[in-house]
Amino acid sequence: YKTMSLARARVTEILNGVTPTPKRPEDTKMRTIKKGSKGDAVKLWQQIMVINGIDIGKWGIDGDFGTATQTATNKFKKQVGLAQNGTVDDATWTKGLESVK
Repeated sequence: YKTMSLARARVTEILNGVTPTPKRPEDTKMRTIKKGSKGDAVKLWQQIMVINGIDIGKWGIDGDFGTATQTATNKFKKQVGLAQNGTVDDATWTKGLESVK
């Protein structure tokens, strides 16, 4: 939960135009999410997708990692040069957070 709070705080800072605070490597470790995952980590990922202009489907930011979020994830991963496997792992979280700086 500490990592989730730090990530959420970072996205909020970015959205409010505040320069993000430096992060330590251990602060960027997020749990892997994939199709079927639900909750705050999924909502945060969906917010990152929306900020990047990637369509996450008609349900929007709902905290449910369904087909539309999986498709959006693969689109994002292709854009940043990561394997398109539909999962949000450490490397994907890192690229996602970097993308909203």
